Amino acid sequence: MKLTYDITIFPLLYIPLLIFMLALFSLYLYNKTKLKTELYISVSMFVLVAASLYIFTLQGKHITFDSYPFQIATSVLLIETIVMQLFSEKRDWRSCVPIGLVLILTWGTLVLHPLIRGFVFPISLFALVGWRYIRLAKRDVTEIVRMSLLFSLGIAGMLGNFIGSAAFQFISSLLISSYLVLENTHYFNRVIALFKNVSITSITDSLTQLYNKAFFFKKAEQLIGKQPISIIFVDIDDFKQINDFKGHDYGDEIIQKAGLLFKRTLHEQGYACRYGGDELVGIITTNRAMELAARFKRSFEEATGTTVSIGVAHQEELDVNEGEGGIDELIKLADERMYQAKLKGKNQVC
Repeated sequence: MKLTYDITIFPLLYIPLLIFMLALFSLYLYNKTKLKTELYISVSMFVLVAASLYIFTLQGKHITFDSYPFQIATSVLLIETIVMQLFSEKRDWRSCVPIGLVLILTWGTLVLHPLIRGFVFPISLFALVGWRYIRLAKRDVTEIVRMSLLFSLGIAGMLGNFIGSAAFQFISSLLISSYLVLENTHYFNRVIALFKNVSITSITDSLTQLYNKAFFFKKAEQLIGKQPISIIFVDIDDFKQINDFKGHDYGDEIIQKAGLLFKRTLHEQGYACRYGGDELVGIITTNRAMELAARFKRSFEEATGTTVSIGVAHQEELDVNEGEGGIDELIKLADERMYQAKLKGKNQVC
C-alpha cells in the first residue's frame, strides 16, 4: 500500500492528534467533575477524530484544494468550532436550532461538486466569524485571535481555489493546525481554571470566603514547626440575640462583614479563617497579633455597631512544636482567653 501526499498539506497530519488530545482532556475532566458538558465535548471530539482520519485512508491520492480529504479537514475545523460553541455555554433548545442547522449544512456541502465546495467552506467561515463578532459582547485577546485565524483561513481557501497555488494550500493547512492548537490551549486553560476553582472551593468557607476550619488546622500544623505563630480567636458578642431579634439573614450579613474586615486586617500578616458559627480564627505569622486583634475589634464595631470578644495566644508561651499537639494547645489557650474577655464584660482583647 502506497500513500502519497503533497508536502504543502503536511500540517494537516496534526489534526487527528490535536483533536484527540482535546477529546482525552475533556474525558478526563468529565471523570473528575461528572459534568455532562465535558462528556458531550469528549464524544464530539472523538467523532471528529474519526472523521479527520478519513484524510489518510485514500491511497495514492494527491491532496489539493478541490480534493475531498482537504475539504473534509476544513469541515472538521468548522464543525469543531461549532461544537465547542454549542457545549461551552448553557443554551435553551431555541438557540441550539440554528447551530444544528449549520452542522447539517456543513456536512451536506460535502456532496456538492468539489469546486463549489471549495467556495462554500470559506463563505461558511466568513459567516461564522460574523456571527461570533456580532453575538459576543466581550472580545478578549483569545477571541480576536480565533476570529482572525478563521477569517484568514477563509481568505486563503478562497484564493487557493481561485488561483490554484500550492502556497495558499500550505498556508491554509498551517492555519487549520494553528487554530486547533489555539482551541486546545483555550480548553486546557479552562480545565486549569475549573480545577483551580474546585481546589479553592475545598478550602474556603462559602459564606465569608475565608479559609475553612480544615485549612486552618492544616496550615497551622505546617507553620508551627517552621516559625513562631500566634492565634487570634474571635467570637461575635450576643450573636444569638442578633439572630433571634433581627433574623438569620441579618446574622449572615454580620458574619460576612466580620470575615471581610478580618481578612483586610490580617492582610499579608497571617491567614484569616472561619472556625465555625460566629467564630473566626487567625494564624498570625508576625509579632503583631495583639495589635491586629485590637484593630479588628475597633473597625468591626465602627462598621456594624456590634462588638467582639477576642483571645490571643502565642506559640512561645507553650513552648510547643510540630507533632506535639501544639496547635490544639494553642487554639485551646486562645479560646480560653476569648472567654476571659467575655467574662470581663465583652468587647475585650485578652
